[in-house]
Amino acid sequence: MEKVAAATAAFDNENEGDDPYGEHEFGKGEVNGEAVISKINYFSLDELHDADHLEDPNVTIRILTIIFAEGH
Repeated sequence: MEKVAAATAAFDNENEGDDPYGEHEFGKGEVNGEAVISKINYFSLDELHDADHLEDPNVTIRILTIIFAEGH
């Protein structure tokens, strides 16, 4: 798990194809030869709706999802 977290934290190669809106919410890396993808999603405090104000931590919850990208 530490290697996955480190690969996610180390990602700094955002490009227009991966980050068309400049939100830096997507990442990819490699752990032990396997591709890893990370994505940050923004939700309202009820966790049922998309956040309206991504920049405001008082009304926004950020959820980080990390998956092994086998077949993606």
